[in-house]
Amino acid sequence: MRPLEKTLRISRNILPVILLIMVAYDSSACTAFVLKGGGRQYLAKNLDWHCGEGYLIYNPQSIVKYSLHNHANRFSWVSQYSSITFNQFGVGFPLGGMNSAGLIIEELNAPGRGGVPKHPLILNEFQWVQYQLDNHSDVSGVISSTQTVGVKPIVQNLHYIIMDIQGNVAIVEIVNGEFKTYTGDDVKYSVLSNNLYGNSLKHLKNFTGFGGELPMADSRDSQTRFVTIANQLKQNSDKVPDKELAFLMLSGVSQYDTQWSIVYDNKESKIFFKDAKSGNEVQFSFESVNINDNCCYKYSDLSDCKRGKNLMTDLTREANMLLFNKIEEDYIRAGISQLEINTLQGLFKSGNENLGHY
Repeated sequence: MRPLEKTLRISRNILPVILLIMVAYDSSACTAFVLKGGGRQYLAKNLDWHCGEGYLIYNPQSIVKYSLHNHANRFSWVSQYSSITFNQFGVGFPLGGMNSAGLIIEELNAPGRGGVPKHPLILNEFQWVQYQLDNHSDVSGVISSTQTVGVKPIVQNLHYIIMDIQGNVAIVEIVNGEFKTYTGDDVKYSVLSNNLYGNSLKHLKNFTGFGGELPMADSRDSQTRFVTIANQLKQNSDKVPDKELAFLMLSGVSQYDTQWSIVYDNKESKIFFKDAKSGNEVQFSFESVNINDNCCYKYSDLSDCKRGKNLMTDLTREANMLLFNKIEEDYIRAGISQLEINTLQGLFKSGNENLGHY
């Protein structure tokens, strides 16, 4: 190929990359992926956010739950499975977690602020995660529920990466007021960042090894993180993975505001948590929960990894509101409006209401 022709061809490849980077969603950033091989499987995620406060919460089964109290079509359900979740907005509104059947769900910020408002049952973007963990054991159950349970975001449009005990993986997004789901062969690379999954797959085709000619970039924007992890998944496809490899891959896409790194092992029913500031790693499992006859909610404060070794402490309404007091300071420093802070406070109050139903 002549030098000029090659330059023009590369330029044609670079142009869509530049355009994608220009519209990349970068108000916050997270990365998640699934690592599988040799009978092992892990779902891993970095939380990149301005706030590092949070609780790990054990949510018992057989508990009556209510959708957010200020919605017109309020409804209830009974949790079929217990779960362990990572929460910044109080009990019942997790960022992600794993249930006792091995279903894992993690959320990441996505472009847009739309929802799926036409369904008869509506949840907000965080309670949707808890609802799925409460009610379903596998990916197919989650996908089926998108026909009846919609999402109306109150803070941020999200998309979700999901894995069950059989190793099935799904991506669930909200696009133009409808759910967009990827399962089976549609999940070409089990990685998610902060751009829509379909756009990330198109972007990937510009790079060497994926059909294009561009070299791998050393950057931390959303699309580059997607490409970096997709490339590592491809390079490690013949290896039997472990949690150390998962954490290593997470560290390769960490950012200045990375707060947590999480690795879920649903085959062994374990969760590994690493605090970005201290580097301390803590292991959680359902076996470590101090379940008494009352079968109540338990929690660990993630700001203190020493306390996080076991889910020993009963979660009270006072403890739940204490988390709000912690994150409120962070959100005020981040310039969040008082109206948005009041909305977050409403989540904690709704969670306290549900705490009274066991």
